[in-house]
Amino acid sequence: MSPRQVVLALLLFSLELTHATRDQIDDHSYEVPGENKYADELNVGDICGVLIGATQAISSAFNQTEDEDMKYNGVSILADSFNDPLTVARTKGNLILLNFDYLQHYRGDIQEEFAGVMYHEMTRVMQWTGNGTAPRGLINGIADYVRLKGGYASKSWPRKGSGSRWDDGFAITAYFLEYCNDLKPGFVANLNALMKYSYSEAFFVQLLGKSVHQLWGDYKLAYATRRIPGSEEGYRKPPTRSFDSFPAVSIS
Repeated sequence: MSPRQVVLALLLFSLELTHATRDQIDDHSYEVPGENKYADELNVGDICGVLIGATQAISSAFNQTEDEDMKYNGVSILADSFNDPLTVARTKGNLILLNFDYLQHYRGDIQEEFAGVMYHEMTRVMQWTGNGTAPRGLINGIADYVRLKGGYASKSWPRKGSGSRWDDGFAITAYFLEYCNDLKPGFVANLNALMKYSYSEAFFVQLLGKSVHQLWGDYKLAYATRRIPGSEEGYRKPPTRSFDSFPAVSIS
């Protein structure tokens, strides 16, 4: 394995209904020369606490009371260097790749940001996507909704009511989903359940009695921000890279 492909941490967790059971923690962050903010500010206890909290938050948000409700019963988390400080993380199946470089260069509370990223990415693993037919903006919005309700909204997020479309994604869609869930508690859980096999905008009508576009208009009026694009709020969607573009990483 080349130095550019050093594995910094491998965390394997088996997720249960209300907590995460640790299978293995193999932390190699000490192998990286120089300053290591990731290792200095995040210990094993912090990481375990975040993943347990994220598991509970996801189960609560999706109202999952039985094991069969869950998409996976295990999540693997690999912290590695992407040689790119802008990419945050990536998921494929039940594997989360966390970019060590992003946390190393993050200007702020690393523990808070790590928690927020994990809430988002673990939701991406566990949520339903309509067999891949749901809008990407909605998928990321649901993930940020769980992050929001878990108490880890980023200070860089735009204010409520921002955005030009309901499916702009991330925080913009998360706040819209929060509005919808306030109209009918359990909406997000029910929407996620409906998306197990397929997706349709008709789900919004089925659950709330209005089209998603009518709901978006109501939401914008509620915050008096009918035409405020997210970019004007200083918000930038996190850049992403294709999973297949990552260098191969072997685990011994």
